[in-house]
Amino acid sequence: VFPDKLALVCERYGLTPREVEVLTETIHGYSMENIGKKLFVSRETVKKHLGNIYAKLGVHSKMQAVALLREEGVL
Repeated sequence: VFPDKLALVCERYGLTPREVEVLTETIHGYSMENIGKKLFVSRETVKKHLGNIYAKLGVHSKMQAVALLREEGVL
């Protein structure tokens, strides 16, 4: 259920598949360093993706992103 709900919300906000991967790992509590290692990208690339995600979601932090996903019924 979680992946389906998340996919719908991410599609609505225009997130790319890679941004969905980064957001998913962020939601699960992984650090930027660990996300980078898992996705084979640098920490700076993860940071850039997070900035893009936050801009598309209209939030400024991980806490706000999580709150939005709760409001959307994803979490």
